[in-house]
Amino acid sequence: MNLLEALVNAIRLPELRNKILFTGGILVVFRLFANVAVPGASQAALAAGVRAATDVTGFGLLGHLHRMLAASGVAARIDAAAVPLLPGAAELAAAGFVSGGTRANTERMRGFAVVDPAVAPELAVLLHDAQTSGGLLLAAPPAAAAALLDELRAQGLPAALIGDVMAGDSGHVDVYPARSE
Repeated sequence: MNLLEALVNAIRLPELRNKILFTGGILVVFRLFANVAVPGASQAALAAGVRAATDVTGFGLLGHLHRMLAASGVAARIDAAAVPLLPGAAELAAAGFVSGGTRANTERMRGFAVVDPAVAPELAVLLHDAQTSGGLLLAAPPAAAAALLDELRAQGLPAALIGDVMAGDSGHVDVYPARSE
């Protein structure tokens, strides 16, 4: 049996149909956006003095952030409410549409990421989501962050300030429900 036959047979099972179609659709949508070039974004990042960057793919936002932090010997604090989500993503996660890769990411990050219990469970899941591709995580100097956000938004990009890098245990991430000064 080839992959196409296996997929067709699986779609015939009602309990798998929605999960398979949802997962396939998300992968297609992200792949399309990942291949769209945004030339001004790289110039804006360079002008702002971005110190590190990565694309957020299979290890999820927290997994990729952890790797950046560990390589730099620092920690971070994330404002969960500031993380941009695709429309409907939280509702689907709350309904149980969670991939095995996301569950593996959550388990893998247990010793490195501490999610405040006040963060909505579906948002905590999405911060580990393995079904991502195309988003960029940038580490910019604090003094340049506002101008970088303005420039990226002026180019029509959904940019957001989601947290702060600080001294602490190498690679550690604390996730809070909302930013507190």
